Amino acid sequence: MDTHDRGRGPRTRTTTQAMGEKVDINSASAAELEKRLVGVGPHKAQAIVSMRTEIGGFVSVKDLARVRGIGPWVLKMNHEHPFLKLAKPLSSLTPLILAAKDAIKNNR
Repeated sequence: MDTHDRGRGPRTRTTTQAMGEKVDINSASAAELEKRLVGVGPHKAQAIVSMRTEIGGFVSVKDLARVRGIGPWVLKMNHEHPFLKLAKPLSSLTPLILAAKDAIKNNR
């Protein structure tokens, strides 16, 4: 495979596949994440799915930074690509938020 694009620098498989494609990071398979996110190969894609399962879904695209191997460069390269549907409706988080506020208030 030709890794140079006639003087315009190196070309990677993930960059050419992902351009302009959106992906729901709360429902996409590892294969979809690998295909559509710039700088994400099979190991990082599986790590995203594992983290999503562990935390119950991402609340923000910035939560991807919690995944090992996903750093500022990957987030920057994908800032327009990922989107998400909230894993849990905000109304279902209300009891947790209120409990956290009470805990903070009681610890003062």
